[in-house]
Amino acid sequence: MEFDISKEKIESTYKKIKNHIIKKTPLIFATKLSQITGNKVYVKLENLQRGLVYLNYVGR
Repeated sequence: MEFDISKEKIESTYKKIKNHIIKKTPLIFATKLSQITGNKVYVKLENLQRGLVYLNYVGR
């Protein structure tokens, strides 16, 4: 299957949906994981995305 999608189409669609669908999720420092690995570890809280919450609700 081949898709004919231009960069312009992607950008225009993004502008239409960015304030309605996409939610910026925070990055937090993971103290315990950092201690275990000896590195600075950060985790991104994707569980705060609305889509994921919706999928969890539908999956029940």
